[in-house]
Amino acid sequence: MAAQHEQRDDSTDNALSAEQSLGQRAKEKVSATRAEELKALSLDQVRQLLHELEVYQIELEKQNKELRRTREALEIAHARYFDLYDLAPVGYVMLDADGLILEGNLRAANMLGVSRGDLVQQKLSRFIAPEDQDQYYLLRNRLYATTKPQVCELQMQHNAGSYIFWARLEMALGQDDQTQEQIFRATLSDITEQKLARAALQQSEERFRTLFERTSKIAVQSSAPDGTVTLWNKASEDLYGYSAAEAIGTNWVDLTIPPDMRTYLRQAITRMAVTGELIPAGELVRMRKDGSRVPVYSNHTVLEVSGKGKELYSIDIDLTERKGLENALVAAKLQLENQLRELQKLHDQLSDQAIRDPLTHLYNRRFLNETLPREVALALRQNYAIGLLMLDLDHFKMVSPRAQLIYGRVLRTVISNGV
Repeated sequence: MAAQHEQRDDSTDNALSAEQSLGQRAKEKVSATRAEELKALSLDQVRQLLHELEVYQIELEKQNKELRRTREALEIAHARYFDLYDLAPVGYVMLDADGLILEGNLRAANMLGVSRGDLVQQKLSRFIAPEDQDQYYLLRNRLYATTKPQVCELQMQHNAGSYIFWARLEMALGQDDQTQEQIFRATLSDITEQKLARAALQQSEERFRTLFERTSKIAVQSSAPDGTVTLWNKASEDLYGYSAAEAIGTNWVDLTIPPDMRTYLRQAITRMAVTGELIPAGELVRMRKDGSRVPVYSNHTVLEVSGKGKELYSIDIDLTERKGLENALVAAKLQLENQLRELQKLHDQLSDQAIRDPLTHLYNRRFLNETLPREVALALRQNYAIGLLMLDLDHFKMVSPRAQLIYGRVLRTVISNGV
């Protein structure tokens, strides 16, 4: 970096030297011709001398124009250099073999909370948090051992020590252009926000993994787009009979899908991975390790995982218990319906027995008392006559039951014949 400053100054000096050299040559040309010699010159010789001076003057003007263009280009380059170096989004520092800062840009000074002047001749280790000094030491050792650029993430602090931030330190070996001594060139990037975001993401992943592992009733599996299992929780082990070690790395279609459904599921997985079209949630029949079938409610989703691509998730709930309860409820419902029909039949029988004589099966006086008022009211409303026929036998109960049955049939026949 210091060499770049010197190179820019050398270019300006060279341009100035060219201008001075040209002017000096013109002066020497004139001074070389003494006054006595001028008097002895012929008119043509004087004209030749003037012509040479005019040529020198034109050449000098050209050189001046070129010098102005060079100066303008240098000013533009200097402004660009300032933008690229001092206003860069990362900090640049150059260190000697002992770790002393020889030069640094404005960004590095601001990151470390000092002026550019105060940054020089400070040890970079002074700005590294105590708990990460070993990281810096190991980085330098790796750099010496491999001579290849090295990177590490460590905590750094402002000059006052009141503010700690995370930095990405990248360091490479170099050589000073003037002294030819070994130097270190380093860049500093503030990665505090990235570290905080990474920590938050890691906490979220840990919470998800804990939930994933501890959920006992919900079987969760994840797979690559080709169906290769990547995650298999405890509930999946209990539901399907495969341990996580057995399942991971195997295609989950071969593990849990009955043979007659595998072609459809493979096509559905491909569509889900390519187009994002999810397999519809609903009840499915899956297969356990022992070949038995198990009903599940299955839901599927696709997640885009940073650095890993797409992951397909299957979330299954065992419906065996619910199906058993449903079957028990259906059986109980059928039993209740049968009992209700029996009760209705018994009710009808009891109601009929209440209004009929048990031997003759003829309507008794209770039936008369219940129906006569309704029949009279109906006859009055519709204006028709009503007849009442009462048949009674004195001392009928003294007759034997067999005789009562015979008399009952006779009376029913008489009544049915309209007598």
